[in-house]
Amino acid sequence: MAYYPDQVTDVAVDAANRFAVIRARCAKQCVQCYVNGELLAAARPYDGRVQFAIPPLDKRDVVFLLAVDAADAETDYFFDAYPGASANANRIRMYVHAESAYLPTDKAKFYRGDAGDQAAEALVSEQFLFPAGQGCGGWGRLWGRAWGVEDFGLGWGCNWGFGWGYGTPRIEFTTEPLGPGIYPVKVVVEDQAGNTSTEATDTVTLASYAEPATDLTVDSYALETDALALSWTASADV
Repeated sequence: MAYYPDQVTDVAVDAANRFAVIRARCAKQCVQCYVNGELLAAARPYDGRVQFAIPPLDKRDVVFLLAVDAADAETDYFFDAYPGASANANRIRMYVHAESAYLPTDKAKFYRGDAGDQAAEALVSEQFLFPAGQGCGGWGRLWGRAWGVEDFGLGWGCNWGFGWGYGTPRIEFTTEPLGPGIYPVKVVVEDQAGNTSTEATDTVTLASYAEPATDLTVDSYALETDALALSWTASADV
């Protein structure tokens, strides 16, 4: 095995100066420093200690230290050593408005590709535009629009009908946490016969990992049950 994820201990990060200084202990031959999944530096420990001075960090940056054999100092092992690292990343939200022209049997289909893919080919969600037929037709919305605009021309009937009627349900899907990268996405509407609408496509750039959770606090500890209660402020991104 050329890398050792559990061999770096006592990691401390000092980001208060012009450079971020990272210190740790390690008995192996070499330590790699990754920031947001990117290999920035490698150094050999001296007397069991290693130190890195890297560009300033912000609160969204995530640091990983990995022990490796000296001969592999420049080999990128990030995704092999930390396969769950993407769980610290951001999500993509896609949605479609269920217009009144659609039928209860029509579905919204959401697709996503992996970072760097040219097209979104993986179907990640499939939902009826009008679950159980609820809201189908939008009769209040359409009646108010036609009556207010066409007959009177003032629009007051349009606004009243839009708010009072069924409106346009919003069908959405939010992905699992994703690592930084450029992701292709696609949304189509499919009817009961399998006919699909024009594809709505886009690419979404996730430039960083999510803002980490903060304010980790021990709320209580019950000796008789060995139960530890913690509280924290969750990340706004995950």
